[in-house]
Amino acid sequence: MPEPTATPLAQTTELRVTGRPDVKNKHGIGYIKPTDVHLRYAPDGIHAQVYGLWRRTDTLSPEGELTDKRTDQGYDAPAGDMSDWPDWLADLAREHNPTRPAAPSLERGRAQLLEAMSAVSEDRTAAGWCGDWARTLHAEGGIWETLGRAVGWPTGDYDQWVWVSWDEAAALYAENTRSPGV
Repeated sequence: MPEPTATPLAQTTELRVTGRPDVKNKHGIGYIKPTDVHLRYAPDGIHAQVYGLWRRTDTLSPEGELTDKRTDQGYDAPAGDMSDWPDWLADLAREHNPTRPAAPSLERGRAQLLEAMSAVSEDRTAAGWCGDWARTLHAEGGIWETLGRAVGWPTGDYDQWVWVSWDEAAALYAENTRSPGV
């Protein structure tokens, strides 16, 4: 008989928030004055649910009248794309992401990634290969993608790396391979 297992499917963080800007009610008139945010981190992306009080705006109260009616609305970020979220909500989601490494481990992870990249580039250069190593290893994916998603990906010059997310590096490399006018 197989051993019982338990595999985490997602992690949820619940936050009490104050001082955040109102968000436009996506389902009607008015705004929501945020009081709570629930963030759900899953392999397919991030989901945020903003809870708060409804601020009614209509012809009788164009500036908005705060009511005692509780309401909520959701925001989805497939693959982590929070570009259509309010800035403050996206910042909260990034800040509280349970897979985000702490600063000391991030720096250590980046140093280890650069050491591994350097070792591979030396081996391949000795074998007659040449090229943009960061781009080449990014294209290979595999363990490079695992590491790059964990700590970011170095772009730019060897002496002055600029660290971006794995997906930002992919977009940058794709943009730089397009022919002019395409």
